[in-house]
Amino acid sequence: MKVLCAIDGSRHSEWTLELLPRLCCASESSLLLVHAVDVRWFRLSKGRGKQALSASRRALELAEWGGRKLLDTTARKVMADWGRVEGKLLRGRPAEVIARLAARRQIDLIGVGSRGVTEFHPMLLGTVSRELLMKAPCPVLSW
Repeated sequence: MKVLCAIDGSRHSEWTLELLPRLCCASESSLLLVHAVDVRWFRLSKGRGKQALSASRRALELAEWGGRKLLDTTARKVMADWGRVEGKLLRGRPAEVIARLAARRQIDLIGVGSRGVTEFHPMLLGTVSRELLMKAPCPVLSW
């Protein structure tokens, strides 16, 4: 079984990651960990100076560095439970790039936290998990 788990460092994505091995035979399955950096947050409006552009680029570099570090740390943590573990950093709108990767890799199950790091409490599901439920090419587990 090919499993993809989207991680963002939130407790909800950690809970999902802990639940996945219980639902499938993890030792015989592959796990693709993904972290998506939404580049829209790092775009500047027109008319900004070189200093603002440089700061925006640096912020994007730091976000990607943090994403790679999260992927590496998480992969080491779960490696013993899974047959194969791979980490992939994505750029773009999270639900879109995750769904596209899942289709390309023919993923059987996607795991995603029900709420991300922003946790807007009145919503049952976060925006990424909700959008992913509608775009995913396979079943989605949201915890």
